[in-house]
Amino acid sequence: SWKKFVDTEIKNLKPKKETILVTGASGHIGLNLCKIISEKKFFNLISICRNKNKHLEKYSDRIINLDVTKYDDFLNACSNIDYVIHLAAVHEKEIETSINKEKIIYETSVKGTENLIRIAKVKNFKKIIFASSVAICGVTYDKKLLNENDNFKDVFSEEEPYIKAKNVSHKIVEKAITEGLPFVIMMPSSAIGINDFKLSPPNRIIKKLMN
Repeated sequence: SWKKFVDTEIKNLKPKKETILVTGASGHIGLNLCKIISEKKFFNLISICRNKNKHLEKYSDRIINLDVTKYDDFLNACSNIDYVIHLAAVHEKEIETSINKEKIIYETSVKGTENLIRIAKVKNFKKIIFASSVAICGVTYDKKLLNENDNFKDVFSEEEPYIKAKNVSHKIVEKAITEGLPFVIMMPSSAIGINDFKLSPPNRIIKKLMN
């Protein structure tokens, strides 16, 4: 019928929702980001985290539990994805009791990012947002203002496994950008606030001060 034809045409004209994949979705920044994306209702949202997280269930269209250092698993999760927000990382405070913590921190940031770059070369992502860290700029003692082009290092930063891993992964993403891959680098500072169920280092400090 004519009505059925018109309804079909209108349905075909309706823009298809694009899909965002967020890695490290169970972290403080990741969980809040997923909440915001979900509330906007503009995108389908797929969340990746290493372990099950009940807090993500109300924000994500699909949750995939995997380790981003496992290339094949990561690749399979990237089917029909338009945008990637790569937050996956491990801070030493999260795994203080692990005897392999430096290896876990390094591989999650560096190998996970290397895997994403490999995947980006075979997938047609429109944009990849990579979460680096302002910490890789180091610190200054002369009150000089730093920006994203600074690569100042101090002894403390060089000894921090998290900062060391972020620094290496940042540089391989910069190289990937020169090769034409659609990465954008953001460099957040310490995040504080709600929905930090695992308690990131900044919020641990605030909690101690409040108690």
